[in-house]
Amino acid sequence: MNNECRTKLSSKRIASLFWSVGALTCAPVVVSFIARIHNDILPQSAARVWAPWWDYYHPHAQTYWGIAIIASFLAMRAWMQSNNIWHCVAVRGKFYPKILVLITALIVVDWLASGTIESVAKIVTGQSEIPVFRPGYEYQVTMENLFGDLFSGMIAAPIFEEFAFRGLFLGCLLARGWSAVNAVLFTSFLFGLTHIQYYPSGMLMVMFSGALFGFLRIYTGGLAAPIIAHSLLNLSITAAELLFPATP
Repeated sequence: MNNECRTKLSSKRIASLFWSVGALTCAPVVVSFIARIHNDILPQSAARVWAPWWDYYHPHAQTYWGIAIIASFLAMRAWMQSNNIWHCVAVRGKFYPKILVLITALIVVDWLASGTIESVAKIVTGQSEIPVFRPGYEYQVTMENLFGDLFSGMIAAPIFEEFAFRGLFLGCLLARGWSAVNAVLFTSFLFGLTHIQYYPSGMLMVMFSGALFGFLRIYTGGLAAPIIAHSLLNLSITAAELLFPATP
């Protein structure tokens, strides 16, 4: 990181915290507000247009959520460009065949860690099965919602979350003199907490994944590797859920 980027990013601690933690909290509020205005003006068409947004179990709900994430990313990008820090965050970093091997190895490590966390949670709680989603957020991949799941999980979420957490927020902490280890751990902790749809064990799994993505960001010096790792990890989770659906 050059001195220009270090100076600019170090002053964006509040904004970087908002874009990483607060943006996806505000996005549903904004979209819901637009939907309500539409419903007040044209209720019949609004019912058709916004059905996937209001119904979490609608086959296209994940597609709508992915669009909201992409909109958040575009807003974040516009903000970074207006503050002349986009070039400081949108860094490709090293990427060559050996990095793909490393990504594959880290995905395997992530799966092993998730299994360990689940086993420990079973011992601690005394339960034979540990639910993943909190009540109201239950979700199962099917052929009907597969497109939306892939769109939000492989494209929208990896791009926005890596730019927000491992790009802007992690970059801000490093620019302010944080060590790489502390910066990665802190951003990963907040990354896990933003996934409120999961029980604590699920949040721990997300935190661990975030730490692996943060390691890739530090190791490669850019966002290409963590974005691809994030996307492939989500793909592996979708494939597992589709091939081995949870029994009710």
